[in-house]
Amino acid sequence: MRKLSILSVAFLAILGACSPKVEKKIQVTNPENGEKTEVAVSKSLLGDKETTITNKKDGSSLTVKEGSLPSEFPSYITLYQGAKNIATLQANDGKDTENKVSMVTFTTNDAANKVIDFYSKQLAANGYSEKGTANMGSMAMTSLINEKTEEALQIVATKAENKDETAVQLIFAKQPKK
Repeated sequence: MRKLSILSVAFLAILGACSPKVEKKIQVTNPENGEKTEVAVSKSLLGDKETTITNKKDGSSLTVKEGSLPSEFPSYITLYQGAKNIATLQANDGKDTENKVSMVTFTTNDAANKVIDFYSKQLAANGYSEKGTANMGSMAMTSLINEKTEEALQIVATKAENKDETAVQLIFAKQPKK
């Protein structure tokens, strides 16, 4: 029994020392001015298909993940029923943890206007109002803003040519606290 306990503790210590991500530092060059910047590219080893690129100089980052809504999305913004090919992108300026922009992309077999209506109703029930809308044939777009919480969601839905699919982008941002 004592041997098992010692082995368990040793295993947990080894596991704790291992990082669930692998990171590689690389140097990138701005093609406009030749300025070099070091970035770290980290890839999750936990199977959640997450990759993050972090600028080592200013802390700004970009994270790409597959399969779910980002944690920054309010709980009342749900994933569209029947959504496929779900991917998220989160950008952070490195200066303020509140200053993030999150984008979710997915496809559905429903029409663009049906997707827009779904999110418009969902967000109207949570204090958002429509601030702009456009309908250009195969593409529909609307912007919704909650003045009280200073949150905004832009929805862009485009019917793919020669396919029975609609590509959707949800872009969520929260105004940073002053």
